[in-house]
Amino acid sequence: MRTAAAFLIAITVLLFSGTATGLRCGSRLIQPGDSTLRVARHCGEPDYIEHRAEAFVPGTGYVSDVEAWYYNRGPQQFLRILTFRNGELVREETGGYGFSSGVAGQCTPNSIRTGMSKLELYSRCGTPAHRRTRFRTGVSDGRRHSLSALEQVDEWVYSFGPTRFNRIVEIVNGEVRSVTVGEERGD
Repeated sequence: MRTAAAFLIAITVLLFSGTATGLRCGSRLIQPGDSTLRVARHCGEPDYIEHRAEAFVPGTGYVSDVEAWYYNRGPQQFLRILTFRNGELVREETGGYGFSSGVAGQCTPNSIRTGMSKLELYSRCGTPAHRRTRFRTGVSDGRRHSLSALEQVDEWVYSFGPTRFNRIVEIVNGEVRSVTVGEERGD
């Protein structure tokens, strides 16, 4: 009986120890509660910073006090996404695999694909010709959200010149969800 209890405790410690370790930058451990200053000092400046809206305040509108910092460590490692609220680290996530820094400027209509990160899209294609941000609540991706849940949806439009149709890219939670061919040609 004691052996079974000890085994269960050991398994529980192993399962939860990965979530408590945080992100390692060199010999430093980054954890929730750390400031943007500490993270930048130990991990370096992020490859991309995204400002997100998180709450709706009547009379004011959408409040954006949340920053998502993206770190790209190359194609052999996952992207690291650090979310800060009011300058304090509140969440660390991994995205898809990173990418080679050599992709910068390699933007064609066919190189924009679903599943790529917002960071890779920006690195490849730069600033879009047009961008719009909207927010949605309720049902998303087949999952039910409470009415207070807010999902930021970015729509970026890329122009590929007068002989090609624009590409309209929908980005949700830092990931390209859809790429559609626009009705107009670029400039």
